[in-house]
Amino acid sequence: MPKSKLGINKDNELDKQIRAMIIYKQELNGISTTELAVSAQLSISTLYERLRSPSHFRLSELRKVCKKLNIDIAELIEGKEKSQ
Repeated sequence: MPKSKLGINKDNELDKQIRAMIIYKQELNGISTTELAVSAQLSISTLYERLRSPSHFRLSELRKVCKKLNIDIAELIEGKEKSQ
């Protein structure tokens, strides 16, 4: 039986926000997906899976991604860049 979507899920919005921020920072810093995967100690296919569903990131993986992208986890979740 197909899954039904009952409205917009907050977790879904957070996933979109996290995905967008990772991709934005990746492009801004010129970091390839391969580089990011190596830094997070993930295979490229696993990184793509995590980007499709960011809520599946493990905390340790997210920390490594944030370190490579030079952002705080809080900044990633809030979706706002800290003013410097």
